[in-house]
Amino acid sequence: MNRHLLTTACFGFVVIGLVNSLLGPALPGLSARFGLNHTNAGALFSFFAAGDILGVFVGGVLGDRFGKGRVLRFAGVLLGVGLAVFAGAPSLWIVRVALFLYGMGFATIDGLTAAVISDAAGGHRARWLSLMNVFFGVGALCGPWLFSPVVTETLWLRFGFAIAALLAFAFAGLFPVQQADRVSKETTQVSLRSLQQLLTSPIYLRYAVAFFLYVGLETGFTGWGATFLQESRNSSPAIATAAISVFWMAQSLGRLAAGLLLHPHLEKRWLFATTTGFFVCAVGLLFLANPLGALVCFGLLGYASSAIFPTMQALVNTEIGKFSGTVTGSLVGVGGIGALLLPLIMGFLADGFGTWWAMASGTLLSLVLLSFIIPIVLSTHSAGQETRHWVSASEEKG
Repeated sequence: MNRHLLTTACFGFVVIGLVNSLLGPALPGLSARFGLNHTNAGALFSFFAAGDILGVFVGGVLGDRFGKGRVLRFAGVLLGVGLAVFAGAPSLWIVRVALFLYGMGFATIDGLTAAVISDAAGGHRARWLSLMNVFFGVGALCGPWLFSPVVTETLWLRFGFAIAALLAFAFAGLFPVQQADRVSKETTQVSLRSLQQLLTSPIYLRYAVAFFLYVGLETGFTGWGATFLQESRNSSPAIATAAISVFWMAQSLGRLAAGLLLHPHLEKRWLFATTTGFFVCAVGLLFLANPLGALVCFGLLGYASSAIFPTMQALVNTEIGKFSGTVTGSLVGVGGIGALLLPLIMGFLADGFGTWWAMASGTLLSLVLLSFIIPIVLSTHSAGQETRHWVSASEEKG
């Protein structure tokens, strides 16, 4: 693994982790500045989400076509521009446009950086992807702590987001484009026929459902967890909030451990073990009446979740073996759709039946997730075997 490439990739994940955590604390300042109610303020997230989903799908295809390093440098600039415009936006429409650009740059860095590290890591993909994802957690934990005094003052978020923009520009300037393109080995024009066959192949669809469920469940459990503890377990706000922090800290520790210790031959077993643990901990949350016990269970849930996302990223690129930018980007996008829909469904259940039933739906879906992980674990495909077959067939027909 090239140290310069890995270091700048980890720095990029610190940046996107940091900027991902800033929008929430900035909402009160935005609301005060433009006179927004809660509904209109919350609707701003949809502009970020639209850019996010477009960025991961388009960025992956462009990365495979023109070189991942070049597209990543452009994404860093795009993120920096979005953050800078957002910090000084004079009108609400400019805020919306800035959020769209912000989301596109963020998502492209997220998906393509993982694809580059996956290409460079070879047989140790899960290990290095787990380690890189630790730095996303570092940025996410540091963002509100560093900038919360800034975004709540009369200057609201100008200074904090300007600093974040400078960090994004720094990533764009520092990223080793030639090294990234060298480890990716080739640029490939993704034809419509190849793209269609990729998106309808059984391997891809299995992973797509797993990504949709996992990212949606992670967002749903952490989004509704504090409310569940307060309403169903009579926890204090302090314990409920601490439970979510414990989740993220345990997840970061789990990814650090996997990055340091996980052997390639153990990746599928570790994925099965952690997904099973995720389901067991979700069940425990439903039936542990003690608030402190539920807090511990949230920590175990975070640790169990640590390997699922990066290990699936590693395994899918090993099995498909080509178009890593398109594959990684599109699956991150599918996960983003899950993050939009599953918490919304849990919210409807919470309004209609209570937060216990909302969390119970998440627990049931975690069992469904496990049912999709089991065929992945039992799969015996060699790297790219199926994909090379249909790509070759497509090229011959072309």
